[in-house]
Order: sequence, then C-alpha cells, then structure tokens
Amino acid sequence: MSLHAPDPRGKVLPVQGIIMAAVIRSLALSPVEAAAFADLPEGKVRKEVEHGLFGAKSPPRLSFVALVYLRVLRSAELELGVAARRLLFERIADALKKPKPPDLLELNEVWILKLGPLVRELAERIERFERWKKQRVVLRDDILGGEPVFAGTRLAVRRVGALAERGETTKAILEDYPYLEPSDLDFARLYAKAYPRLGRPREAR
Repeated sequence: MSLHAPDPRGKVLPVQGIIMAAVIRSLALSPVEAAAFADLPEGKVRKEVEHGLFGAKSPPRLSFVALVYLRVLRSAELELGVAARRLLFERIADALKKPKPPDLLELNEVWILKLGPLVRELAERIERFERWKKQRVVLRDDILGGEPVFAGTRLAVRRVGALAERGETTKAILEDYPYLEPSDLDFARLYAKAYPRLGRPREAR
C-alpha cells in the first residue's frame, strides 16, 4: 500500500517524500556528526571545513548538500585537489537546488555520479536514525548519571556502539543483550561516533 499526503500546490506526494524533503531542508550537522554519517575520519571533514567549502559559520554546521558531497568523497576513494573538490561540491549543490534533482549527474566525459540513489539512502538513514533516537534512547540524570541508555534498561548506548565498532559480532552482542535488535547495534555505533562522550553537550542531542 502506498501512503500519500496533499502538497500545498494541490499535488499529491508520497509521505516518504515529504519526510525526506524535511530532512534535507532542516539538516545542520556538526563536523563530528557529519563524519559519522559520511563514514569519514573527523579530521578529513574538518579539513574540508577549513578550506571554506561549506561557508564560514562558527561553530560550523554542515548541510545535507555537504553530507552528500562527503559521502561522494568516501565512495570515490579519490585524492582530489582543493579546486577539484570545490568544483565537485558546487556541482552537487547546483543539482540539489533543482525542483527534481537528477538521478545521474554527469561530472565530465568520464565520471557520472549516481546522485539520486545516494540522496535517498542518506535521507532515509538520517530519518530512521532520528526516529530510533526518539524511541530507543533515554537520557535521565538518575540513570548512569545521564549517560544515554536504551529505553527500559541501564545499558549504555555508547557501550554497545563501542562493541560494534571494535568488530564484536552481531550474534555475540545479541546473545549478551537479547532485548536489543540488529538495528540497535547499527545505530548505536553511529550514535557513539556522532556523539562521543567528551566534548558533546547534552543539549545538542
């Protein structure tokens, strides 16, 4: 069954499309959060910030366009000069400004970027992560001193994230904590990287 909702212009849009558009418009990530979602080292993201690719806000806040660009860098595994990276970012930004961004973005006569699938994958992952945080993560001063835990437990989210990051198997973790789901492990790993214990104020979560 396909769910739809009215658009102010009188058209009918998929609910998933509305959620995705809201995610894209509202995103403002710290370099640490962006590094987690892009699966890049934080230093790499901060280097891009220092080159001024994403503007001059202080503290820096990265848009969805910046996140797409970072994921392209991660996937391409290419070493590009600053001028080439700036051009790549501008091409992605221009494409995402269009009412209907292209699924395929031709960068030159050789390289074609599968932009549409990447945009959808990122938007859906962010939306699912935010929904998971609201449903599964609890922060209370009377539970582990305010350390984020899984709802209804005293199990720290970062502990599970650290286990997954170290390569502990899903089977082993779920045997130790049978009340968790496989998705908890994936998102706990992402949470631990996006919100490290030191230097992250609780209000930002």
